[in-house]
Amino acid sequence: MSKRYVQCALVLSSLWIILATLGCGSGGTANLRVLHAAPDEPDVNILIDGNTVNSNLAYSANTGYISVSSGSRHLQVEAINSSTPIVDTTLTLADSTNTTVIVTGTTTISPIVLTDDTTTPTSGTAEIRLVNAAPSMGGADVYVVPTGTSIVGVSPLVSGITFQTASPYQSLTITAGTSANYDVYFTEPGTKLAELATSGISITSGSALTFVSMNNVGGGFTFQVLTDLQ
Repeated sequence: MSKRYVQCALVLSSLWIILATLGCGSGGTANLRVLHAAPDEPDVNILIDGNTVNSNLAYSANTGYISVSSGSRHLQVEAINSSTPIVDTTLTLADSTNTTVIVTGTTTISPIVLTDDTTTPTSGTAEIRLVNAAPSMGGADVYVVPTGTSIVGVSPLVSGITFQTASPYQSLTITAGTSANYDVYFTEPGTKLAELATSGISITSGSALTFVSMNNVGGGFTFQVLTDLQ
């Protein structure tokens, strides 16, 4: 076998490896955030492609955005007292996107996978997305009103949002350069009977938020507000 033949073979082999590597991923990055909303589970560990990226995540806590390679990512969520994942799924993350995964459920744990807004809202507005991640709540109508405003005679911002679903982003009018306080109510569908009532949620014009209803470990319901865009 000639030396030239061996050199050509090595070059072709190297090119094949490079092309195969490029085909496995875009080379870009994406942001991933996980919220622990499974009320019967202990603290959890978050693994991406078999590597632990967050440890001992408590109930109602979130990881914040974690920069990961875009493309196909293997997400696992494990209770700290077990090596058996309660969530084991593959996510497809586009380059330069933000994704939130809400881990929720009781008997069956399922992830809610959300694509987060990365586009600044129209001047003089903010955006809020509403998520029902409370296994005990069932469906709910959701009202978002300026703090101190009665919901009597007011139509819900979102109607009949069921467990493990999220609304589209909803626009709120807030003067540019300012913040405003809002009250959020999750009520039984078709009624004003509040299952979850919050007050004084500060929302800044130009921001995007995700409001998540959850079971309260001590009974009733609680919530978390995630900042998608500041």
